[in-house]
Amino acid sequence: NNNSGSNSNSSTPLPPMLAEDTEATLYKYRDFASVPEDPENDPAPAQSNRSLESSIRVQKFPVKLYAILAQKEFGDIITWMPHGRSWKVLKPNLFESLVMPLFFEYSNYHSFNRLVNAWSFRRISSGPDRGSYYHELFLRGKPHLQKYMRRLPKTHKKLPMKKQDEPDFYKLDKTNPLPQLDESQTALAPNVVALRRQQQQHQQQQQQQQ
Repeated sequence: NNNSGSNSNSSTPLPPMLAEDTEATLYKYRDFASVPEDPENDPAPAQSNRSLESSIRVQKFPVKLYAILAQKEFGDIITWMPHGRSWKVLKPNLFESLVMPLFFEYSNYHSFNRLVNAWSFRRISSGPDRGSYYHELFLRGKPHLQKYMRRLPKTHKKLPMKKQDEPDFYKLDKTNPLPQLDESQTALAPNVVALRRQQQQHQQQQQQQQ
């Protein structure tokens, strides 16, 4: 189902510096904030309203999530943590009722959580970021890294991680800070919400006329 971000076979091949250690038995966080953009392979953002409107539902899950986090009006519902290396849903009920219908065919928070896990996001279990999720290729201001993300096959599981190896993003932020979010960097333009609402209103009007 493309609208849930399940089409992962077309992910860009990992460059050597991002390649995973196939011999590893435990997970350790790697910081890819310094990986540069690749102008030849990074797609240009859609320009027209029509192309934006049609692109919303076919984008992969990480691209949709990044676009949601770029919408300032949702800042009290879902937000980046201050360092930009993890994000958190602050109000699950409002996220389910107000945000999800704009980006997904389904409006079930449990389905959203399943996708979060399927795309290998990990949950912070303690400290100021407790309850937030992170992925080493999902960083604020670095959307070009998302093309390397892959959805886990159903037969695969995430590597286990020792609690003491949980990353300290505040410490990392002091040595390698991320840029503040630039809405123009999102693969979906800033007015994606307004466009999606227009589309929904049109669909509702058509249903009422039938």
